[in-house]
Amino acid sequence: MTLKELLAFFEGYYGEKYSGFFLDAMTAYLFNRSEAFYKATANVLVKRFSRTYGKVPGVAEIERNLSEILDTMPKVKALPEPDVRNEESIALWKKLKAKFNF
Repeated sequence: MTLKELLAFFEGYYGEKYSGFFLDAMTAYLFNRSEAFYKATANVLVKRFSRTYGKVPGVAEIERNLSEILDTMPKVKALPEPDVRNEESIALWKKLKAKFNF
């Protein structure tokens, strides 16, 4: 799922369109998130944010449910050792390993 697909899903499910500053805020908040984050957000918010009022969820609703969203995302187990044994690939692997605290 992409950002555009997530917003379209919310619009179709909740019956309101994102527009103006609201669309800008949602796009900025969700920009560059992973596909897994978008899927988890959709799955959690359909359970936690009611369709009763016909309003699409905003940043506040995502933030309110963020811990559950993150908990439902697949967990990365470990980074494999690099196949190529050159200085550049090993340096990149070490950088990634440090970034993800493995």
